[in-house]
Amino acid sequence: MDYLFIKTIHIISSTTLFGTGIGTAVFMWWQIKPVI
Repeated sequence: MDYLFIKTIHIISSTTLFGTGIGTAVFMWWQIKPVI
């Protein structure tokens, strides 16, 4: 296993998880807040 390969996989997976968390939070916020 190459260090750069592992680092790239780690960055991609963490970005995906972070993006999913942000997307879920935004979706929940849109559901809770009243639509203007």
